[in-house]
Amino acid sequence: MTLANHKTLLLSGLLLLGLSAAAITVQAIWRPLAPHAHVAAQLADIDLAQPDALIRSERLSALPRDLLRVPLLHEVLSEDFVSYYEFNEGRLSLSGTLRRIAYEHQLDLGDEVIRQALDAPAEVALWHGDHGKLQYWLLLGQRNGLTRLLQGIANVALDDSQLKNVGKLEVDGDKVALYALAYGYQRNLLFAVHGDRLVVLSDPGMLLNENGTLDDERSEQIIALLDGSSKKPAWPDSALAKDSDNPRLDKIKGHQLSVSAHFLSFGYQPFFPGIEALRFDFSADAEHAWDTRALVNPALLPEQWNSASLWQVLPTDPAACVSLPVDWASAGHVLDAVMGKDAAGIVLPAFSGPAAICWYGKSRLSSPLFVARFDKPELVASMKPSLEKAFTQIIGAYEEKAGNADGRLPVTSHQGVGDSTEWQRDVSARYGSADATEAKLTDTISSDRYFPVTLAVAHGYVVFSPDGALVDDALAVLEKRWPAVADSMGNASREHVVAQLTPASMAKLIEQESFASLPQDQEPVFRNAATQFLIPKLHALGAYPALTLRLPDTLPTQRGWIAVQWQSAAVGSAH
Repeated sequence: MTLANHKTLLLSGLLLLGLSAAAITVQAIWRPLAPHAHVAAQLADIDLAQPDALIRSERLSALPRDLLRVPLLHEVLSEDFVSYYEFNEGRLSLSGTLRRIAYEHQLDLGDEVIRQALDAPAEVALWHGDHGKLQYWLLLGQRNGLTRLLQGIANVALDDSQLKNVGKLEVDGDKVALYALAYGYQRNLLFAVHGDRLVVLSDPGMLLNENGTLDDERSEQIIALLDGSSKKPAWPDSALAKDSDNPRLDKIKGHQLSVSAHFLSFGYQPFFPGIEALRFDFSADAEHAWDTRALVNPALLPEQWNSASLWQVLPTDPAACVSLPVDWASAGHVLDAVMGKDAAGIVLPAFSGPAAICWYGKSRLSSPLFVARFDKPELVASMKPSLEKAFTQIIGAYEEKAGNADGRLPVTSHQGVGDSTEWQRDVSARYGSADATEAKLTDTISSDRYFPVTLAVAHGYVVFSPDGALVDDALAVLEKRWPAVADSMGNASREHVVAQLTPASMAKLIEQESFASLPQDQEPVFRNAATQFLIPKLHALGAYPALTLRLPDTLPTQRGWIAVQWQSAAVGSAH
């Protein structure tokens, strides 16, 4: 190779090295000023103004441990419950990502700062996803360890592969950057910091659409949260934020957990008119006590939610029994789809007052007992044809061994004492409440188990359950042959008792359902674990006396939060 060639090669190498260095320099300078990164997401189907649940806490990290201060929960849960939230995969992945970025970019942010992230006042709003569970969350916090951590990372680590600038929010005249932080497997969160306020969103789809651009309406809501000068509650349109003494974010003491009735009722709000939300308050004083409250609109409660007559006809010893202040006029949509509006319009107006739903330890979780009352006892005879038609039309499924054109097993009817009438149709089901060998027509049941679905009318009441044995118990109570729930409530007033729990019966139900889902031949490991760890907890739970949930004797005249008491059912004393 000639000298000229050597010079040419050297010059080429130097030129290439120079270009590379220039490229790196330009990228380092330009990237923070570059257009926003593209983070595509499917806009989540949620209403940011109406969260399903809201947590306001002085220290989020203390919440799991403080939950164990409830005596009943202390017996059922354990330190593993606290450890789960301290060491779950999501938290560890996020913590590891923040540590890695801080280390690689030489940020002076130690473990202490990360630990303090969850030790400051904050609000967490939650929304349910497509599967019904609480899937999306938004954290609103004051300036604390997490705020400083994220702000420091955003300032120096914009060239990090896990951190991207995805947009701008104009808050009180300032341009506030919105960042996306990737952590764990296919997990991303958004965050923005302004002044002493921090907003973190659990999913980009809460704010970004499939084009990676900000949704205008939701952006305005996030801007309102970041504007620390606003004295309005974070979610002014939500019932969960209705509280005259709602403290500022930095003045929160203890914990406050609120859940909307719409979420708890799975959308069947007509069964809970007048009940908008439940709230659980934890006092940070020396007593460390939890209190229960309900957001009630008395004007919408039928008969002021007087449930005294129901407790007199419900069979004793329920695992859980709840009185429902049903709005019968608005509940028609449940029957409209299967009966037509004309038929539903005939059936529903015949009922009045609260209804009840109860689960029993001797039955299944999927086969509760429903009891409702006719508006007038004389309507019983005239309503029987419509109820029989509804039962025949709605109840039943295709049966391989039915042997008829309908494809369903026949409906049988039985005339009982006085004006009582009972209709029943067997429905094959793997987890049915009865063994197939107990069926009258055993050969027609196509599974090892089945539901003897039963509807009965007697003494001015309608009783229904997928488990016919529970209907028989309710009829026995109506005929004074079986004790009622009211018999275990002592002499205290029953008008405003809205729920009863029997821990022993509940423990039996939980045990039965748990082991039914863990067959020995299919899940031996989990079944053995349940035997070792779950059973002792259930035995401890079963030692507690029955508890009632009671409203005040006099309800307020206007919408607002009212105190709800948990009491021992037998003696009526506070528990």
